[in-house]
Amino acid sequence: MSADLNMLERSSVLKGDLLDYANSPALARALRTELRRQFGKVVVADEGELIEFFDAFMLEHRLHDGRTVLERYLDEHPKLAAGDRAILQGWRDPVQGLFEVVERAGDALVVVNLVDSLTYRVRANAGPQVLQPMEPESFVASRIVPLGDEWLLSGAQRMYPKSARAEVLRAAAQIAFSMPRLAFRNPETLRRGWELQKRDRDWFIEFFGSDTVVLGWAEAAGRLAQYQRFQIDRAVAEAGPKADESHRPLEPTATGWLEDLHEAATIGVVYDQADGMGVYADFQVFLDAFTNPGPEATAAQIKVVRSYLNDEAISPAIFHRMAEEYPEGCDRVFRQLLGRPGFSWRTDGQALLRKHKKDQVDAVPLPRMVPLSETLAAHFTAPER
Repeated sequence: MSADLNMLERSSVLKGDLLDYANSPALARALRTELRRQFGKVVVADEGELIEFFDAFMLEHRLHDGRTVLERYLDEHPKLAAGDRAILQGWRDPVQGLFEVVERAGDALVVVNLVDSLTYRVRANAGPQVLQPMEPESFVASRIVPLGDEWLLSGAQRMYPKSARAEVLRAAAQIAFSMPRLAFRNPETLRRGWELQKRDRDWFIEFFGSDTVVLGWAEAAGRLAQYQRFQIDRAVAEAGPKADESHRPLEPTATGWLEDLHEAATIGVVYDQADGMGVYADFQVFLDAFTNPGPEATAAQIKVVRSYLNDEAISPAIFHRMAEEYPEGCDRVFRQLLGRPGFSWRTDGQALLRKHKKDQVDAVPLPRMVPLSETLAAHFTAPER
């Protein structure tokens, strides 16, 4: 149902209760640590910055136990009225975005989030006067949370005039590119992302002959640059001669980041169907650990496997791949690495990955390719790497 006056009033009370809880002694240490991380030892901030800080701290910051302040509040208040609990539970899914104001609708605004291209009907629990400065065709940077079938402004808002359109679109494009989970709130964008990733993987296999390739470090930059040019040529051919500039692919990105891997004898490039393309240092040594027919992997192989396991940047997908393709080798390697003769990947593998890569194991799989809307694509500038 749409948000009524009572829900708006209750949301204001509940926000105050949540803020009091965030400032309680039980959370003093976590709050102090986050304040210092955000502002330094001495907090120098204006009112808007502090409002935004506390809103993010309550709704999005993860405490040491993995819960947000909001989730902990809900767990510790089991006797909340059903209506209040429903409101607060909705706030577990805030939306951060850059919104274009489309029109006024009574005491609400109809806005389009430029990041996810979805339309929202938004209210303010501080009263409709808060929305008055937000004119149609202007822009608002804000966090919003669900309230019935509508949405509620949360935290601080930054407003931009119609004349700032180009600047706002550039910022929205960068947000969508750097934080794709925000763009993928739109089911159509998510569908298109998976479609593009499948297409790109097919091109990778066509170019390299497999979804896995092992390259010497010296040749890796050249081969990857050739592949990028192949991608671009295929995309241009697919778009056709009438495609406008917003449809045309970017120029090849620099591969200078491979310099960070200069100590690796080999570079592995694996294009997983769900996880996308990953680049791995010393991949041949890693692979040999699982394919080695001997009773034990070498010390060098175990060292590389351990480094993959301990590196939070390396996806769990590479271990799932090894377990699927080399099940016996996978059990043998981890029995040796862990000193656990009874280790079995089938029964123990997920727990091992959760211990070392919990955030990635728990994350909802998303495409690595972000399809920008035509409007955002026309204003997107690829970041330097």
